[in-house]
Amino acid sequence: MITWEQIADLPVFAKFYRLAYRLFRIQVVLRTPDGVGSRLIGRGCKSNAFCMAIWRQPGGSPRCTQCDGDNAKLAGRSRRLRRYRCHAGMTEFVIPVIVDGQVVAHLQCGQILDRTPSVRDREALRRRLGWTKCGEGKLTAFWKAYQKSPVIRPAVQKDLMAMLELFANHTAVTHARVLMLEEDPRDRMVSKAMEFLKAHFRQEVGVGEIAAAACTSVRSLARVVQARTGACIREHLHRLRIDHACGQLRETDAKIVDVAMECGYGCVQRFNIVFRKRMGMSPRRWRQQAQQELPRTSRL
Repeated sequence: MITWEQIADLPVFAKFYRLAYRLFRIQVVLRTPDGVGSRLIGRGCKSNAFCMAIWRQPGGSPRCTQCDGDNAKLAGRSRRLRRYRCHAGMTEFVIPVIVDGQVVAHLQCGQILDRTPSVRDREALRRRLGWTKCGEGKLTAFWKAYQKSPVIRPAVQKDLMAMLELFANHTAVTHARVLMLEEDPRDRMVSKAMEFLKAHFRQEVGVGEIAAAACTSVRSLARVVQARTGACIREHLHRLRIDHACGQLRETDAKIVDVAMECGYGCVQRFNIVFRKRMGMSPRRWRQQAQQELPRTSRL
């Protein structure tokens, strides 16, 4: 499966988005599938002066990061382009990049206005920037920068986003196919098996189902996975389940039996055995140690 880093490194992406900046004065950021990490595409493009002023304010950077990250997560869940108004009043877009049914990255762009600012917009801006505690002089500076932001009519925005979505997904899928052709068939088999496990480890899954997803036989899959990773399929399944269980035990107060069921174990006794084997202690003892290391307010 293609990664977001591989997409970000594609020269055609940087070239295309430099053109988008020249035509529309928009910057494009590529975000990780979970919406947390990001990288600017097409370096050399000037940043929006208003957004940079907001970013430099105490507390401005976290507000912007939180707003963009939350909307990227929402777009990833819906698997649809998302148009939204950021906390400072700018129109933004986030576009999921989907390859083989999975969100592999997000395009984040915008920092634009839907229409030329009016006097009423200045008052709306004052209210939005109340958290900055800015005086009239600073508000005037913000307003001048705000007025210089690119204006793109909603109808044009719709076509622009459709173009970016089409380009991003087509390029990502095409590059993923190229990588697949260059990949060793055995590595591709292991990759498909691991992807299936990550998507279904909380369910009752058999080795036959995993082999079918990897387009191979049970015998071949077992041999190749062991040779390529040094562990059998069942060990990988248990690792995924126990890693997920550790997160549940550390961050929630759910009952041990409920955690076991959530992780795909139909029997809590089996869960306890596997957990103790991998972690060196019982789930209850591990939770006590893990939660002692966390501030009380960080737990759900």
